[in-house]
Amino acid sequence: MVTLLPDDKPRRLPWWRRWRKAILWMGGIGLVGLVSGWIFISSAFFFRGIILPRIEKKLRAQITIEHVDWSPLKGVALQGLVVRTTGHKPVFKADELRLRARAWELGSGPKIRQLLLSNPVLHIVVAADGTSNFDSIREGMRGEGGGKASDISGVSITNGTMLYTRQQEPLGLGHAVLMSRNVLNDEPFAVILPDDVIHAEPPVLQQMTEIFEEFGGPVLLVERVPRESVDQYGIIDASIIRDGVFRVNGLVEKPEPSQAPSNLAIIGRYILTSDVFQELEQTREDERGEIQLTDAIRMLCMSGERVVGVKLPRNEKRYDIGNFESYFKTFIEFALADPSHGPSLQKTYKKLLS
Repeated sequence: MVTLLPDDKPRRLPWWRRWRKAILWMGGIGLVGLVSGWIFISSAFFFRGIILPRIEKKLRAQITIEHVDWSPLKGVALQGLVVRTTGHKPVFKADELRLRARAWELGSGPKIRQLLLSNPVLHIVVAADGTSNFDSIREGMRGEGGGKASDISGVSITNGTMLYTRQQEPLGLGHAVLMSRNVLNDEPFAVILPDDVIHAEPPVLQQMTEIFEEFGGPVLLVERVPRESVDQYGIIDASIIRDGVFRVNGLVEKPEPSQAPSNLAIIGRYILTSDVFQELEQTREDERGEIQLTDAIRMLCMSGERVVGVKLPRNEKRYDIGNFESYFKTFIEFALADPSHGPSLQKTYKKLLS
């Protein structure tokens, strides 16, 4: 015989225990749904059926592809790409196009983060009224914010491979170099500043590449400048390895003439390794909010990496075309030295100056 005491009332189970099986079933169904949904939106069928029609509508173009590899978070690789707007001839085609962009960006209009084209061909036909078969694509690529589209009529690219990344804001040379990290895949690379035109034989980058292969580390092109002009350049603290080749012990950005360690200035050619990217990520912005490449190279020197400076030989010349006057002077000098057109141009200039 069992006697129930006042405290021995039957206890009701907590709600989560009563609904445990239902919760587990619902969680399992939800997980299966998420996995299935991810598989679906990551499929080529989703890209062809959902994303591609929206791009075609945005660009007002017909796009055909032979094969697609697609990831919503990483981007898309298209093989056998053909784009048509008006007429039967494609306005653009490529054996392969790899575009780094996210799914929602593609759906609202392509935003190019990184682009690789293999054997691209761009065929633009301009009508008598100034319109072209590329106008609808150009308008679509302007995006929701509008703005003036670039005039690229007449461009034709054949049998080429192009890697392109863009610095959206002028945040310094170091920032621009850092933006190329995903393009370079840990390979050594050259940095060329286009406002420095260098006339050299053999080409200066070829000479620097030979030094890079010899020493295996970053190579900087340097030139002796007047001591009173050192505050316009990055100046190296150097020790001589041999004639025209220096070990870079440190760098100073635009020092006062009295404080400059030398008058060897860095000019617009660099060969760098992927190690510079880690230093650039840790480089602080200067007072103008810019990330300077020289700061990152200085940190490489401090970490013990061998950085080499190569002096521009005296029989080779650098042209600074960073302003209109120097640009015009450089153009005239190169034009007069041209073997085909130089003699006739000399006669023209003499007449103009007489």
